[in-house]
Amino acid sequence: MFTDNMLMTPDFDEEGYLRYALHASNCKAEQSRLAACSAAVRENVHNILSENVEDMLQQLSAASQAQRGVAAARQAAATLMHSTSRLRHTIQEPYRLISANVTKLRNANAAINTLQCVMKFVGLTTRLRSLLPDDIAHAARTLREVEDLLQTSDIKGIDVVRRRIDIVEKAAAVVRAKAHDLLRHASAQNVSDVATALQCFLAMGSTSRVLGGFMTEQKREVMKSLMRELEVQVILDEVSRECSRVSDTSEVTERTREIILSHLQTALKCTAKYTNVVVVVWQVVARRTDPITQTPYLSAVENPTSFLGDYWHFITDKLLERLQALHKQPNLFAAMATDALRYRLLFTSFLADVRELLELIEQLTELDTLCARQGNLVGGGANHCGVEQLRRMWLLQMTNEVSERFAGQIMDRHRERMHDIISKLHSIVPSAGNRPLPNLSVDLQRPQIPAAVHVLDVRGYVTLAMRDVVEYQKDPQTLSAVLNCILQCVRLFLLAVPEATRRCALPPLPSVAAEVTAAQMLHICICNACAILSMDLTVLLASLPNDDSNDRTNLTEELVDARRLSNAAGEVARGTTAEEPTLSARGIVVDKHRELLDIAVKLKNISEETVKPFFKSASVLLLDSISMCIDGLYGQEAAGVSQLQSQMRHFMSHFYYLFNPQTPTLDDSVRQLTDSLIARLLVAASLVHPFTKDLQQHLIICLHQIPRVVLSFGPNTHGTVGRSTIVLKGQVHQLLTWYKLSSESLESPVEGVCATLATLPPVIARLLLLQRVACSSSTVWSPPAVLGMQTGAFIEIVESTVLEGLRADLSPVDEPVRRVADSAPMAARIAEIMGVIEKCFHEATEFPDQDATRASTVSCMKCLWTQLKQE
Repeated sequence: MFTDNMLMTPDFDEEGYLRYALHASNCKAEQSRLAACSAAVRENVHNILSENVEDMLQQLSAASQAQRGVAAARQAAATLMHSTSRLRHTIQEPYRLISANVTKLRNANAAINTLQCVMKFVGLTTRLRSLLPDDIAHAARTLREVEDLLQTSDIKGIDVVRRRIDIVEKAAAVVRAKAHDLLRHASAQNVSDVATALQCFLAMGSTSRVLGGFMTEQKREVMKSLMRELEVQVILDEVSRECSRVSDTSEVTERTREIILSHLQTALKCTAKYTNVVVVVWQVVARRTDPITQTPYLSAVENPTSFLGDYWHFITDKLLERLQALHKQPNLFAAMATDALRYRLLFTSFLADVRELLELIEQLTELDTLCARQGNLVGGGANHCGVEQLRRMWLLQMTNEVSERFAGQIMDRHRERMHDIISKLHSIVPSAGNRPLPNLSVDLQRPQIPAAVHVLDVRGYVTLAMRDVVEYQKDPQTLSAVLNCILQCVRLFLLAVPEATRRCALPPLPSVAAEVTAAQMLHICICNACAILSMDLTVLLASLPNDDSNDRTNLTEELVDARRLSNAAGEVARGTTAEEPTLSARGIVVDKHRELLDIAVKLKNISEETVKPFFKSASVLLLDSISMCIDGLYGQEAAGVSQLQSQMRHFMSHFYYLFNPQTPTLDDSVRQLTDSLIARLLVAASLVHPFTKDLQQHLIICLHQIPRVVLSFGPNTHGTVGRSTIVLKGQVHQLLTWYKLSSESLESPVEGVCATLATLPPVIARLLLLQRVACSSSTVWSPPAVLGMQTGAFIEIVESTVLEGLRADLSPVDEPVRRVADSAPMAARIAEIMGVIEKCFHEATEFPDQDATRASTVSCMKCLWTQLKQE
């Protein structure tokens, strides 16, 4: 059902209402309802109009005014269009006439230009024909003008031009062919031809492209020569043919090495030949300019550094590729490593041949760096790499594997010899124990060192080392490898020696009165081996460079370069690594020299420490024999001297001659032992009491015979006697003179006797005076008794005092600090002993003596004591 509101809505459904009304039962009611709704709508419309009448009137006025403005504008536009039409009609005809004339003039000008181009083309082609084939430089410039003319003007369709195009094309072919030929046959003798060819390419604008093709062609030739000369199968076939005729292994290796190195030498020479062509061309490019335009040839090349850098890297890569293929063949690789020095020299010679190429690379790299700094990047700004650094890095890259194999071969040979020595070191002492070794004495009349003491054949090893050093000392790289092998092998020996000595240690005082034991033989062999090895290493090192300051400076500079180059990834240094130790082979040689010198000193110390126990034991034995001889009775001197001589001869024949004569400190040990024996003779003789006629004759005989036995110690070729021994010998002579003085002689002028005593050590002189005055009194205290010690201990103290005083007197003047340091305790000891002796002397002289005949002797001794004290 439709409500009243629904009838008055804007979206009233009329059709629906009609269908509804037609079926309604009361039409009149519906009509009245429609009338009421219509009246309500009318009333609402009237109310809305009444409320908005003012606004609607204003809108109506505005619309009317706008309509009038539009009509006026249309009228003005129509008038303007009419005026424009009239003006266009007035101007259009003259414009058409002028435009037609301009077209005629343009066509005439085009015809004239075309005619001029044709005439120029005809003239250029005529000139081009006359220049060829002699003057290709001017012909190239003329050809460039023709090409520019054809590109800037459309005259190719003209018959005259079309008929002459063939002349241009043929001339271009002739110029390019001849220029390429001049470039291809470049050498140091025809630099002008290279400049002519570059002038042609610069004129034709194809310098960069032509140089790229030229470098590609040279690379191709290098690759062909390397493939031809370093083909593995070709070398193997040649080796097989040559070695089938011989059976000796060393000769097979030698022939294999010769074949490989000859092929390598030929390959490097061919590469250097093609590289020299490249160098000649690029030297002209880098240093010359076009004579007409003054344009540098280098400015016409795009990224010139990359051309040379790529060429060098190409050579490096192909050489490495061929060498690695050869290294994969064990027999070829081993043969190459046997002559690493010549192998390295081949590459060093090759680097000398292509040095100018590396210098060019360096110059172009510096130029690129300068351009990069100035903000005008022309060549990429590659990292700078000096020629020397580049040569070292490249040489290392080429020779590293062979050098390592060479070092391995040297090490194997050296270790084999050293292991043989070490194995003999462990076999000297048998498993049965430390038993004596009979028949190991030396005939003193014809001393000949037994072969058993030289069972450790270190001299054979040093001979091998010396041969290798002499052979490879010209090249620091191979020399450093040899020295490293020597260093490691000697260190192995140094490690084995303490182990052997600990296994068979000697007591502090080894027995030297019996036969030589196996343990003693072990130590003697070690002593001889260390002495020989130390001396031979010193001789070997004397032939090596040891300019420590210069080499250390060079090493520092090269290490700085190495660190800088290791971070550089530029085109020139691509694919290489700067290894610091290898970059300074001379520095490594100096380091190895120092280490080997330290080892030589250690070997010398081992030898010295090994000798000392034997001489110390001999010293104890012989010193006791001298004391026993002095303490013996009158008439038994021959037995004591004979025993001393027998012990000396036994030590010399069974021990002394077993040591190598050149053992360090051996002569010093002999001299020290001789000095100790003579000093013991002096001290022991001065302490014997009571002093009687028989004792005086006994001492005179001992002083005559014992020095002759002592001074015969050592070989006849021992050399000159030491200064200290000469002084002690003179003191023995003065002591003998003293003992030969009778009681009447002592009463002679005191000055003469005092002069005799003054030549003796002060402590000995006073002991002699005490000996004379105390000889008749057995109750006087002796100096050992006063000090509360045994006579033997006192003798050792006085003996050491005498020797230290002698050493202080004979020490060099340029050692004042050492002399002062040594003299301080010695002076205190002498003062104490001298005080005790003086006390005993005064007690002896003040003791009442029942023998009146001794009074004159005591008086004389007092005068001598006073005189010595005053001096």
